Amino acid sequence: MFLTNVKDMFEMKKPTILLLLFLFIAIAGCSTEKVWEVSGGSRADGTVKLSYEYRLLQKPDANTYQGDDLATTKCQSWGYAGARAFGKPVEQCKDRSSDDGSCISWVVTAYYECLGDRK
Repeated sequence: MFLTNVKDMFEMKKPTILLLLFLFIAIAGCSTEKVWEVSGGSRADGTVKLSYEYRLLQKPDANTYQGDDLATTKCQSWGYAGARAFGKPVEQCKDRSSDDGSCISWVVTAYYECLGDRK
């Protein structure tokens, strides 16, 4: 009798469980558009630092061209001709869970060098 009741209970809740599973997969599988922002740099050294942040369960989608344009605009405002990325973006843990210490948010940083002689 007990097994029959458990089976009946599972059958009744099956659509709810499937819906929750579907929603979890849909949310976890979606990319989140991220916008690069100037987070540092040096006019004298001709360097620009761009960053964005993302949290657990997000799949960040940052537009490389937007970052290139932003760095170029910054360098041009300092009198340089343009900008070029150097190295690959660096991802660092920003916040950790108080439960187990696992990372729950990250900062991604890209470095650019300004091109041409400063005017």
